Amino acid sequence: MTKKLKQLLKYIIPYNFVVLWTAKSRRNRTWKTVEKKLLEQGALRTIEAQDTEPFNYNKAVNYLVEQKCADSYTIMEGSIPEASLDFCVPFICELYQDQPLLGIHVGNFVGLSLAFFANLIRTLHPDSRLVSIDPNIRHRGVANPLNTVVGLLNHFGLQDNCLILTGYSLEINPYVEKQADANPLVSAFDQGLSCTQQLQGLAMISPAAYEFFVIDGNHLGSYLTREIASADRLLKPGGLLILDDITPYWGDIQEVYETIDPTRYHKLGSDGRVGILKKIC
Repeated sequence: MTKKLKQLLKYIIPYNFVVLWTAKSRRNRTWKTVEKKLLEQGALRTIEAQDTEPFNYNKAVNYLVEQKCADSYTIMEGSIPEASLDFCVPFICELYQDQPLLGIHVGNFVGLSLAFFANLIRTLHPDSRLVSIDPNIRHRGVANPLNTVVGLLNHFGLQDNCLILTGYSLEINPYVEKQADANPLVSAFDQGLSCTQQLQGLAMISPAAYEFFVIDGNHLGSYLTREIASADRLLKPGGLLILDDITPYWGDIQEVYETIDPTRYHKLGSDGRVGILKKIC
């Protein structure tokens, strides 16, 4: 701005406004100069969104193997089988009513079933969300499962459809697994990394808000029974409770499924591995 123009403007515009205007113009010119220098030096670049690929169960297994988190047998042995996940699809689709779906997923391992359900509900509605609860302790030789889970979600562009809570659904309750290669001992250090009573916290802030609830976590019958009691407070009437490992091998879980209160839940079906129940009220 020239000196003569400034003097002229003093008679028609308040002086403070002129100062503000000229100062702002000077800052803009300064920033453009800095930006140009940074671009020339390669220090400032446009950040592009990472390319992702559509989710596919086998592609997800291959990705996990490529990341060297575990071999394919360990990954699939510790996850809900694809056929059982497919069995759940029509039941969840029936819940969809042109609104985002909300779900809870307890027990991740390396995130295979979490990613499957997240992809399913995102396909139904892009604003759907899945809350994940897992303490992130060593399991089947995977020292830090959370890193693997996050990497898998990011790879398939599912991270924005998941809310990851690192903690125990109830209290800390380590148990001895039946697998020979498992590490049943949870160290004090590992315990300290996770919060407890995650379901109780969710029930306080979002009661009766969820359309479905998947449980594939602690395999003690008494623990599962109390997780289901928490599900009662979190599920909407008509919501789905999906239990994994309702097999003779996991007798406690099978018994909980078979003897569940029929006044609270109606059994919709089972493929022999997962059982699907509908909350009555």
